[in-house]
This record gives sequence, structure tokens and C-alpha cells, in this order.
Amino acid sequence: MMREGTKSVAYHRDNMKQLNRRDALKLAGLTSLTLSLEAILAGCGGGSTYKLPASARLLSTAGGQKVAQPGWTVRVDPDVQPAKEWTVLIYMNGANDLETYGLLNTNQLEQSGSTEDINFVVQYKRFAGRYDNSDGDWGDTRRFYVDRANDPTQIESTLISQHNGVDMGEKSRLSEFVQWGVTTFPARRYCLVLWNHGAGWRSVKSAKKVTRGLSYDDATGSHIETIDVPGAISHPSGRMWDLLVVDCSLMQMAEVVYELRNKAEYIVGSQESPPGEGLPYDAFARTLVRTPNIQTKDLAVDLVTQTINRYGTLSNTTQSVIDTSQVALLSQYLDNLGVALLAASEIYGTAISDSRALAESYAYAENKDLLDFIDLLTDKDAQGNFYIPDPDVQAAAVALRTAVKAVIVKNVNGAQHPRSQGLAIYLPTPIRFRTIDIEQANGFGQRYKELALAKAAPNWMAFLEKGPR
Repeated sequence: MMREGTKSVAYHRDNMKQLNRRDALKLAGLTSLTLSLEAILAGCGGGSTYKLPASARLLSTAGGQKVAQPGWTVRVDPDVQPAKEWTVLIYMNGANDLETYGLLNTNQLEQSGSTEDINFVVQYKRFAGRYDNSDGDWGDTRRFYVDRANDPTQIESTLISQHNGVDMGEKSRLSEFVQWGVTTFPARRYCLVLWNHGAGWRSVKSAKKVTRGLSYDDATGSHIETIDVPGAISHPSGRMWDLLVVDCSLMQMAEVVYELRNKAEYIVGSQESPPGEGLPYDAFARTLVRTPNIQTKDLAVDLVTQTINRYGTLSNTTQSVIDTSQVALLSQYLDNLGVALLAASEIYGTAISDSRALAESYAYAENKDLLDFIDLLTDKDAQGNFYIPDPDVQAAAVALRTAVKAVIVKNVNGAQHPRSQGLAIYLPTPIRFRTIDIEQANGFGQRYKELALAKAAPNWMAFLEKGPR
């Protein structure tokens, strides 16, 4: 089960170096790759004899200051807790075909549990009678304080409260969880995990009328628009999240990280659709509990490294760490490239179209690896001549490459995505751009022009709309 879609065609080009690069890339789409036992068994580790610190099983409930939970049935009413080193809040929308993996990931967190330094807090919604009937097949939304526990068949953590009417595809519910979680569990550093399906910058409706968006809730048919995420995850104090983990499909895109650039210092996410099992929460929790003073960047790098170790180097896994302090510059350089590509399209339209078509793509074909696209724009033939010998295109592409590389702290990718370099971008043909824009304008979701990146880089959007076919 994938977080969103599958990709059956692998890109295995190791034996094609003798071919013209572009011919080799075209042929590569016809090859396939059979996963070996390495992909299944890789990264199962965790056999260290290190003794975990004591788990903080008991919350302070002695009658101190409380944070109200209107509409929730409170089972254990925590006081505002003493400040710790980290609070990790996980917004786990399992009211869909990922339900069973919510149980798995919560059990993984329970292998370490909260400690005197770390709070793990989960808000988890299930869909009774639909996808998974284990652990009592409950179908409401529950807030858990994660304790250490060993039963993989049920959640044994402290049940704080539950609610029958929560739409986790509604931005106000995400905001409510953030406000309550941060206020109740103060810490020096904070991590927020958004857990569910995703569809890049937009929502998607397939021919089978299957819909997907960020935090898609099957019970209500709703999802959270990309442009609404920044407001929904605003920290109560106005500060940035130290780490934002987007455990959803296809969300590590320029359009998405630009939208979130002022909300977190580092962002972990995937250009592709991760496996349904999601990130290795057992490894993540173990690292954090063992080394609570770890630098945020190192924690993010460790998480993506643990992910490729878990799923193997032959998988279609892609994960990267984004430094948001570098993201703002992307709009300027993208805009400059848009100007240059539009001007060059009349003469070099075919070569530009080839670069767009051949760039590494993902479960949604319009999503391309940005650095791979730049590499193709600056590529040369066997005689050393640029395919696009336009000086403005070359200068703009080189400048954008430098800016993108500054954004990407760490990238990991399996063999099925050998040219994934950490950041995707929406790169449709103009016809496809207009088709999707009409779908969005007809009420399916936000339009591309509403994104902060589209507003900051209007010439880039003009290239998407009016560039070569």
C-alpha cells in the first residue's frame, strides 16, 4: 500500500552510458527493475544494547493549570506539563486506507515512549468498519500521550480524550490540535508531523473518482489545501517549528516548501509516494530519546537516512531535508529562468520540451525533479555543444541550480529514482497546465496562481502556461 499511488516503471540506466544521454533517457523508460531481498530486509537494525531512559508514563494531573478541550470527552486531563527538551506532535489522519499504518506507527513510537526529556503526542482518527478492525475497531478521533509499551496489536498509551465529530481534513482541526498540544506540552524545541495522503501542491481526482489531498478524510470527503497549511500550523508563540515532517505523498515540492518557508526551520518530506508504512517511527523515536540534545538538522538527516536504510537502496524511496532559510531565494531565480525560457522557446522549443519530458518524474507525471530538469537544460551533446545554446537560459539555469542546492541539506533516493535530488517542481505542458487549472477552478481545490510561489515568480508561471508544447 502506497501513501499515494505506485510507480511500476523503474529507471535503471547504469548500462546506457555509451548512448547519447537523451536517447538513453528515452530508452530507460522501457526498462524494469525487480526488487531483491535486499530491498525487503534492508534497515531492520535496532539491535543495540543501549538501555533506553525511563519512560514517563504518568502525566501531571494533580490540579494545576489545564488547557480546555471543547467538545472532547476527557479521560485523563493533563495539567500544563513542565517544559521538556522536545515535544513531537503527530496529526495522524487514518480515516482512509492508511488506517492500519496509523496503528503500526503508534506502536513503533511506543517502543521508546515519552521520557523526562521528550513528549510524543498523537491525535489519531480511524474509520470504524472500513479498513482495519483491530484494537477494537474504534472509529472516533483520539488523543494519546505515548507511553512505552510492547503490545504490537493495540495502542496502550494514555488516552487523554476522544471525539466523535472531528473532521481531520478541516484546517481548523489541525490548528486546534497544534494550539492545544503546544500549550499543554511546552518544550524548548518542537516537531510537528503531518501524517496522511498527499498530492503535492494540489488535490487530485482520478478517473475512478478517487480523491487525494493533504490530510484526506474519507469520512467527510475533505482535505486541507496547501495555501491553508501555514495558517493552520502557526505556533501559538509565533515562533517557527524546529522540524516539520510531512509524512504524505509527493509533498517535497518547491511550491509546497515555499508556502511553508516561514513556519519551520527544516522540512522533511518525499518527492515520491512513500510506502504505506510511512517513516520509521521506531528509529526516529529511538534517536530522539537516546540523544535529546541532538541538533535539529542532525535529527532530520538521521530520519531520512533511517528511511532509506529501512526500505533499501533498490526501492523507490525518496526523502530529503530542506533548509527553509534558503527557500525564499528560489522565487527570484525561478522567475529569471521563466523569462529566459519563454524568450528562447521560439528557437529552442523542442529542446526545452525534451528537457521537461525527460526530467525525473514521480507518481504524478507533472511532478519533476527540479535539479534534474536544470541538468537537462544545461546538457551538451557528444561534441560538447549545448542543446540549448542560449546564454540567458544557461546563466539562469546555473544560478537556479546554486540556489536549489543551498536549499537541500540531505537527499536520499532508491535505485528506482536514480536522478532524484531532493526537490520536485510542477512542470506540466501548457495544455496539461490549463486542463488541471480548469479542474481546480471548477471547485476541486486551489488554483496554481493562488500559491505564494506563483505570485512571487509570475514569469515562471507564464512559462508553465505559455511555454513550448
